[in-house]
Amino acid sequence: MPRSAKYDGHTNLTSGISKDQACVVVAVDSFDTLIIKFVGNGNASEKMISTVLKDKIDKPATIITDSKNSYEAF
Repeated sequence: MPRSAKYDGHTNLTSGISKDQACVVVAVDSFDTLIIKFVGNGNASEKMISTVLKDKIDKPATIITDSKNSYEAF
């Protein structure tokens, strides 16, 4: 269904993840235990991820994530 784009007259001045977007950490283990936690606004930092997951993950664990530096640092 091709149609012309509808614009509201404003330009997007913020590219990428801005402080207006919520950061939510979501994790699922092999037993289907689900963790969903709001940790702040903007881009996820290592500290944000650590506050949610540090007590939930045992040391010999495999974490599958995207290639964000904060997940790799965690």
